[in-house]
Amino acid sequence: MEPAPDRTGRIFEYTDFRQFFQDRYEIRKRDNPAFSLRWLAAKAGMDPGTLSRVMKGERKLDTRFSGRLGQALGLIGDEREYFDNLVLFSQARSQTEKNQFYEKLLKLLGSKVRTLESRQYEYYSHWYHVALRELLNVYSFKGDFQELSRLLRPAIRPQDARKAVQLLLDAGLVEVDGDGIYQLTEKLISSGESISSMLADNFHLAMGEMALRSIQEIDRKERSFSSLTLSLSDAGMESVDAALGRFRRTVMEIAKRDAKVDGVYQMNFQIFPLSRKVPEPKP
Repeated sequence: MEPAPDRTGRIFEYTDFRQFFQDRYEIRKRDNPAFSLRWLAAKAGMDPGTLSRVMKGERKLDTRFSGRLGQALGLIGDEREYFDNLVLFSQARSQTEKNQFYEKLLKLLGSKVRTLESRQYEYYSHWYHVALRELLNVYSFKGDFQELSRLLRPAIRPQDARKAVQLLLDAGLVEVDGDGIYQLTEKLISSGESISSMLADNFHLAMGEMALRSIQEIDRKERSFSSLTLSLSDAGMESVDAALGRFRRTVMEIAKRDAKVDGVYQMNFQIFPLSRKVPEPKP
């Protein structure tokens, strides 16, 4: 998670190495006025100007220097290893790499800190966690995991449904009322931008695969697919995105007012480029 307002500079609280770098530097500077970016750069074997641009997010940190920089910032043992992986995670290019390094960060955390992000990562690790939470808003579930697992499309194993519901309980997203029925709480999952963007990408990848599967397995009467291929400017793209936002809110209002809900649906909104920018557009 992002650091608490007191900005303690404890490495295991961070998912952005630059934010940690800035906070730790300010703390060290406060405790020792002689501490400087030039001294830190010398210890890390880097140019001071380059290190300053790294701190500001204007340049990537060459991973050859991450170990020495971590040491100069006073990190030892697991802290150093966490920092090295945090650099790799923050600068990873592909979704696969981001997931790989984030899983290493969670392993290094162990029982040190039970972060909100670790629960989020578990929550979005399988499509059915999200689907089950919404299903519990419709279905009066009292503990029959065999039935619950069969209600999903595609069906999952009862033991996976049990684990998923336990995760929802542990995360405070679901609670059991006095009648033994599982109910949704008002709690929502949210976090800093660096983790939220990764989780969103993971979720969209999973739901994209589910969409492809539904074309083959679900009758046309129960699904709706359509698409457009458009030529747009940057301004046009922003207008389309804003229109999609308004439509999402309209759909959410329809769902909110629906009095006879009897199922869970997934609706994907996607717009992405099919070409690079044209160097000389036609007038």
